[in-house]
Amino acid sequence: MALLIDDLSGVLGRAGSTGGLRDQLVEEPCRELLDPVDDLVFIHDLEGSIVSANRATAAFTGYGREEILGVNLSTLLTPESLELNRRMVANALGSGSRVSYEVN
Repeated sequence: MALLIDDLSGVLGRAGSTGGLRDQLVEEPCRELLDPVDDLVFIHDLEGSIVSANRATAAFTGYGREEILGVNLSTLLTPESLELNRRMVANALGSGSRVSYEVN
């Protein structure tokens, strides 16, 4: 499923599709898969702003589901975790392959 979502997201991005179509084809299926998960799961852009988050992430941070969108990681992570995140993103961008990571 992750491959399908990544591929579809890339297609929509190249086509310039945003908003309702993207929500219907990418965000909603992700939400259905990730909301029941008790772990904190979120997606952020290259600037560190959260673009998607599951219920557990919103509840843990104290933000509402829609409020957390756009919040920057610098307000949520310790300086050490933020630096680790930046290094991991840089490594992922340099490798050209998909990377998953966990920050404690």
